[in-house]
Amino acid sequence: MLIGVAPHLWPATRLFGALCVTQWLTVVTPRGQERRVGLRYEAIPVVARMLGLRLRPRLLEHLQVMEAEALTVFSGAGAK
Repeated sequence: MLIGVAPHLWPATRLFGALCVTQWLTVVTPRGQERRVGLRYEAIPVVARMLGLRLRPRLLEHLQVMEAEALTVFSGAGAK
């Protein structure tokens, strides 16, 4: 599936894409299921630097919106 990305969101999209493959913090629920609870924030500066991105407040804000939406989808609340 192809989606359009506004040019000002491209840096956050690149960063999220690189992080979301392997950098989720997970917990095990009482029922023994693994659940994603957020990105590993200690990895963000490392990955941003590897991508040549300057980590600024606006970039982090955009990343957090993407993180929140992904968590909604992972929880099943985003399913329609």
